[in-house]
Amino acid sequence: MKPLWPRILLAVLLAASPSPVWAQAGWFVLPSFGVTEEFDDNIFGEKSGMRSDFVTRFSPKLGAGYQSTPLTLLVGYAFDAEVFARTPELNAATARQVARLDFHYLPTRLLTLDTKVNYTETERPTEEEILTELGRRRVTQLRILPSVSYQFGPLTFGDASYFFRQRVASKRRANRKGVTKT
Repeated sequence: MKPLWPRILLAVLLAASPSPVWAQAGWFVLPSFGVTEEFDDNIFGEKSGMRSDFVTRFSPKLGAGYQSTPLTLLVGYAFDAEVFARTPELNAATARQVARLDFHYLPTRLLTLDTKVNYTETERPTEEEILTELGRRRVTQLRILPSVSYQFGPLTFGDASYFFRQRVASKRRANRKGVTKT
C-alpha cells in the first residue's frame, strides 16, 4: 500500500499556492496550437471529377486582450497550414487565415455596447457559408456585427444590431502549380 502523505502534501501545496484570479482587470495573451487530420472526398468542391485526399492541418493561434469590469477587448489571429498526402501541389502555408476583434463595453450597468469584426481568407470550398459551386478558390470574407443593448426594467430589455458581410471570391482557381482536378 502506498503512503498517503505525498498526496496530502501535494493537496496542501496546491491549495496554498497563489493562483491568478481571472476577474481581475488586466492584459492577457492566449497562445494555442492544434493539429488535425482530415479525409476530404472532394478536395476541389466540384460536382464532377471529384478527387479525394488526406489533409493534415497545423493551426497556430494567438489572442491578446484587455479585460476589466466595464471593458473587454480581444484581438486574435490564426492561420492553417495544410499538407496534402496525395496532392502536394495544394500544400499551403496559409490555406486559411482569420483575424478577429471583439469589443465589449458597459458604460452603465444597463447599457452594453458590442462590436465583433472577423476577417477570413480561405481556399477551402467547404468553409462555412461559402458556396461550394465556386470550387477551390481563394475567398475573402469580412463580417462586422455592432450591437447595443439596454435593460429598461428587471424583465424588459431591448437590443439593436446590424450585420454586415462582404464576400469576394477570386476568379482563378486556387490550385497552384497546374493541378488538374481529374
